[in-house]
Amino acid sequence: MYFKILKKDIKKKKFITLAVFIFIMLSAFLLASGANMIMNLFQALDTMYDKACIPHFMQYHAGSIDQEMIDQWSTKNGLVEKQQTTKQIHIDGTNIYMNQSKESIGSSNMEMMFVTQNKSIDYLLDLNNDRIILNESEIGIPIYLMQKHDLNIGDIVTIKSKTYTKNYVIKAFVRDALMNPSFVSSKRLVVSDSDFKELEKSFHETEYQIAFLLKDKTLISDFTNDYSVSNLPMKGPTIDYQLIMIANLITDGIIMAVIFIISLLLCLIAVLCLRFTIISTLEEDYREIGVMKAIGFKQSQIKKVYITKYIMVSMVACIIGYIVSLFFNELFLNNILLYVGHAELDVFQSFVPLMITAIVFLVVILFCNFTINRFKRITTIEALRLGNTGETFKSKSFLALYKTKRFNINIVMGIRDVVLKLRIYGLLFFVFLVCMFIIIVPLNIYQTIQSDEFITYMGLGKSDILIDIRQTEDVNKRYSDVLDYIERDRDVEKFSPLITSRFTIITDDGLEDNLLIETGDFTIFPIQYIEGVTPLLENEIALSYLSAKDLGKRVGERLKVIVDSKPTSLLITGIYQDVTDGGKTAKACIRPNYDTVAWYLISLNVDSDVAMKIREYSTRFAPVKVIDMKGYIIETFGNTISQLRLIIIVTGFIALIVAFMITSLFIRMLIVKESLQISIMRNIGFSFKNIRLQYITKGLLVLISGMIGGLIISNTLGDILIGLLLERMGISHINLVVNILQVYVGCPIILVLTVTAAIVISTQSIKKLKNTKH
Repeated sequence: MYFKILKKDIKKKKFITLAVFIFIMLSAFLLASGANMIMNLFQALDTMYDKACIPHFMQYHAGSIDQEMIDQWSTKNGLVEKQQTTKQIHIDGTNIYMNQSKESIGSSNMEMMFVTQNKSIDYLLDLNNDRIILNESEIGIPIYLMQKHDLNIGDIVTIKSKTYTKNYVIKAFVRDALMNPSFVSSKRLVVSDSDFKELEKSFHETEYQIAFLLKDKTLISDFTNDYSVSNLPMKGPTIDYQLIMIANLITDGIIMAVIFIISLLLCLIAVLCLRFTIISTLEEDYREIGVMKAIGFKQSQIKKVYITKYIMVSMVACIIGYIVSLFFNELFLNNILLYVGHAELDVFQSFVPLMITAIVFLVVILFCNFTINRFKRITTIEALRLGNTGETFKSKSFLALYKTKRFNINIVMGIRDVVLKLRIYGLLFFVFLVCMFIIIVPLNIYQTIQSDEFITYMGLGKSDILIDIRQTEDVNKRYSDVLDYIERDRDVEKFSPLITSRFTIITDDGLEDNLLIETGDFTIFPIQYIEGVTPLLENEIALSYLSAKDLGKRVGERLKVIVDSKPTSLLITGIYQDVTDGGKTAKACIRPNYDTVAWYLISLNVDSDVAMKIREYSTRFAPVKVIDMKGYIIETFGNTISQLRLIIIVTGFIALIVAFMITSLFIRMLIVKESLQISIMRNIGFSFKNIRLQYITKGLLVLISGMIGGLIISNTLGDILIGLLLERMGISHINLVVNILQVYVGCPIILVLTVTAAIVISTQSIKKLKNTKH
């Protein structure tokens, strides 16, 4: 009996059943896919970290080192399990040629560091997660360069200089646990020991990586404090395990976050759609329910009649959603499989997506059960006498027809119906708000990352060119020569030299710690501050967000810094956002500590062709890094930008499908519910076009309200959500850039056309009511 009732009901309400089915299926599909991504990403990272034997703390240093002193200190420190010091050779992109091309890959933001395979920790892996072993004239290329230059195994890489030329055959692509992500500005290329010695004779810019594997990674903070107060080398950035984790998670993390947000919103839409469907069905069948009660049907039996349908639809939708997710897993995991590798999931991890799908099913059924409990309020007499739920709306004088003779009566009737029945149109309003949100937020993130403003979130001011001079031989002379040339260059409009040094600070607990402090004039190329202003006086300092958080400092408080061997109390004037050196930096107007200089930066604007000026500087100042600031973000966040572009397409398509189907579902059910009023209007002279105009007015009024709400939520809540996502990287407050033409014109027009099309198609059913008699 129940199967026959189910079959008849589905046949009668094909579109409504299909819409509910699709939303539940999409929710199950996306949640299962998202859960699978999370399981695979974390398990793959654990596998890669285990095989690479990733260190927990790394200090990069440019200059000479005393390895014996490092060994003695490591032996005495009870936290250290293993220590490894490796040498890296920096070779500029202008000396590297791919596939026997006549043009080099060019100078860029990415530092090309040539290394050999490590001996005890921090192993460099191939795409099978095996340690790379190379013979002479073979090379391992990082995945970043493989994608950028479309390289294959067996291709030729040529290294050229005035005194050196050699061809290398690509033997492997490097999966580098430390430097995989595109926004890590160094990439390691692996060569054999003999080739490394040859390169060292011709290329003299070297850097050391002093790495430590700890006995307990939860004690990284304690070890960092120990190292910072030691006399060990520190001329360079410091990286720890947490920062590596964040760097590897952020790109895929953004995608997973978006997928989960969309799937949860779709699940909410699905249950609200079910609620509307169930209530409408109850109203249609009110008399039948009364008859069933009158002839002796029990409450549980009547309830079973209705809930069986939703159990079957939800079960099939969830099963299909889960099965579809299995086929799409490789697409979602494509980036993870390439950069991190394949993960061997245990039994529990493999069943998590299935468990998530089962939870979706249970949530839907519980919600259905809760809604169908409205049966308890139905009495036999009320159902037979009223024939509806008894839900009424008070008659109001709002937009009374006799007062609105100057306006189109059909438009007035549409507006009046929405205003007087706000509760009914709440579902449609919420759906349109959500659709606007899931279209606008990814679009705004995409625009923000590509904008000129985003550079200020990285602790840098907006400029045309950035010259980056790292610690090398004769670095002070090189810096003076570059600065002298720029001062005499007539094409330069303005420039700002900034020097970053490592200073000792004294915390509130009286302990010593180290902090990278940038010195110079910060008013020439200003940055945005979360709180406060730029430091201008010699006794002022600004802290990055993560530095202020770690030190427990706020604007107006003071920080003790050792300047010229004397403790100096500096007033904190501002807090800014930064992602360099783990996001823990500062800016002050004090004299640089030339003994601990980490790097020199010169920002400048030119009134000539920027690309030509970059080529001039790159040639003259080689191997100094000359960066095009407009291309810096694209190069650094290229992978994230391409992923966001895919998200925009997917979320936009889903939003339009949701808007179309929910509008169609809502209008069709509204027509069924209002069939009596429609027939009366047809009988008193309203044409089909008149009634269709009323429904178009209703739909567009709710759509416009939903779009306005969606824009408000997107431009407020969107900033907060992204800030929470990027907080651990040092970006806690972000103002999303809005493309006015796309957000306020393009997206609304597309949604209006989609919703209008849905209403026009759905109102065709009105023609079938033409000869209906009541």
